[in-house]
Amino acid sequence: MLNYADRLHHDFFTTISKVCAKMNVKAFVIGGFVRDLLLERPSKDVDVVVLGSGIAIASKVADALG
Repeated sequence: MLNYADRLHHDFFTTISKVCAKMNVKAFVIGGFVRDLLLERPSKDVDVVVLGSGIAIASKVADALG
């Protein structure tokens, strides 16, 4: 299995990771962003799925990002 976690350097990903770790929830980047990453193309559209309440995670991430 390929692991591209080292390519997710933006603060957005770090914040999601920290929030999910604190809430003990797993999150995954999916969709077009992953396709573009594999094709080595730039992408600004990010889809994230969480194993838990997406609303709760989104709220905490929004608070953390200000």
